[in-house]
Amino acid sequence: GRLGFYISDVVGHGVSASILTMFVRQTMRSILEEEKIREPAQVLGALRDRFYEIQMDDGQYFSLFYAVFDTIKNTLTYANAGHHCLPMVECAGELETLYATGRLISPVLLKGYTYEQHCRPMRKADRFLFFTDGAVEAKNALGMEYGEENLRRLLLHTTKNTLSTIVHDLRQYTGEQLKDDIAIVYVENQRRKV
Repeated sequence: GRLGFYISDVVGHGVSASILTMFVRQTMRSILEEEKIREPAQVLGALRDRFYEIQMDDGQYFSLFYAVFDTIKNTLTYANAGHHCLPMVECAGELETLYATGRLISPVLLKGYTYEQHCRPMRKADRFLFFTDGAVEAKNALGMEYGEENLRRLLLHTTKNTLSTIVHDLRQYTGEQLKDDIAIVYVENQRRKV
């Protein structure tokens, strides 16, 4: 009855970013599957400790937002490690942001730093949008950024094919000239009453 989910953004491009991405992926898998750590704040603490141990240079860092959807208790528990693109939640025409602060995971982060954990109820019609800065910083031909306002507008006013609508709108806006990695994840709570 629990589903763990994370979205992450690593610094830079090329080989070093790819290596860092693989580190995040493999370490998260190890923390969740082998160590069986489940609580978001503890997961981020374990990830921070593992990153600290590999002694990367100061220019290597990443953000990560980790959430656990509990379909039995109908709660969402989450913690944030410096991911400044905070997820959005839409329900019945109201839009909410999942506010959570926390430092980036980097070599200069003190090993004893602790992350805050938050919990909120999940409503039946909740729709969640997770994204990275590549989506909001994508530019059109005039150099203007797409911005969070467009994501908010589409999440509020599109109830069918929401993800494909957002991707189509983003491509139309940029003329398909996407210069940064983009990650957008859309999740609907479709639980049924028992």
